Amino acid sequence: MFHLTPTHPPQQGFSLIELMVSMTIGLIIIAGVVAIFISQNKVQSGEAHRSELLADLQLSSGIIQSELRQAQDVYSCGNAVVYQPLDSTVATTATCPVTVDAANGAFKLIAAGASGCSTSNTGCICWDRPNQGSGCQEMMRNIKASTGLNVTVDAYGVYTVTITGQFNNAQHSLQDLAMGIHVWPRN
Repeated sequence: MFHLTPTHPPQQGFSLIELMVSMTIGLIIIAGVVAIFISQNKVQSGEAHRSELLADLQLSSGIIQSELRQAQDVYSCGNAVVYQPLDSTVATTATCPVTVDAANGAFKLIAAGASGCSTSNTGCICWDRPNQGSGCQEMMRNIKASTGLNVTVDAYGVYTVTITGQFNNAQHSLQDLAMGIHVWPRN
């Protein structure tokens, strides 16, 4: 009598070594993708900070330019500028440190840690608006400590106002970004 034994197809699968090699390759690929994602995230974050600072610089310089171009008189003292609006009858005082009469306006650099800025770790520019009586109010933050607002005047009476802000780049180090404007009073 014939006895037939069923034939089973040979078992197929992966050996332990093949599984370990494929898992290692997969982990290397995943690590590379994660590294690229983290790098791109840092670059995007740095560019977002730069864009925000650039928008703040444009807005602040536009306000300063508008106010100073409509002024009768302008006086600068290093990191501050005082101006006399067209409707003011009180002349600006040419003294340092800058003092502001209620009828006049000023833009001042406030150092980091000084009162007047909403955060203590960065400097800011404050705006003392004419006829407001509310004191100097923060207009822009993340300003460079000593040279964030620099005002110079040339022999022709043209004022150059340079605002320098700081932002964290992709490497998380502070980087400067500056914007300058040229203005002259109406006198």
